[in-house]
Amino acid sequence: MFYTTDGYTQDEDSKDIENCQILGFSNGLDEKSAYNNLIKENSYLKEYKFSSIIAQEIFGEPLYI
Repeated sequence: MFYTTDGYTQDEDSKDIENCQILGFSNGLDEKSAYNNLIKENSYLKEYKFSSIIAQEIFGEPLYI
């Protein structure tokens, strides 16, 4: 899973909420290959700037998802 702490969302009253944004899920042998697959599968992400993207393994063997 890849996520960022950049950005925010709003509640129903249009109040800002600081939180994490999930960018997507991807497989790979390591973080770099999983990230490359994420971008390949979600090319629209190239249109946005993030100061930080975090990779987090969710479960199982060391496969960055």
